Amino acid sequence: MQGFKLIQLQVFSKVIELQTFSAAAEYFGVTQPAITFHVKELEEALGVCLIERPNKSMKSKPTQAGEELLKHVHKIDGAISMMRASMEKYRESVSE
Repeated sequence: MQGFKLIQLQVFSKVIELQTFSAAAEYFGVTQPAITFHVKELEEALGVCLIERPNKSMKSKPTQAGEELLKHVHKIDGAISMMRASMEKYRESVSE
């Protein structure tokens, strides 16, 4: 199993939130193939299919594995927010 990147988790989460790869691409300001690439790389790293890929007229939905991963992604997002908040008091010392 290979590693994965935080951006891949963020892209996966945004595809599910916005329900299409195209909407996620617009959100991130990249092309739809770039979004597809990130999701496929994440799926390969984890060895599971994360998103049901319907035809163009249907909304993207997570598989069971995707639902499970989404729970972890929300926890990771929360932990990152807490980390950034805890570093705020040190921010001024870097700016000087």
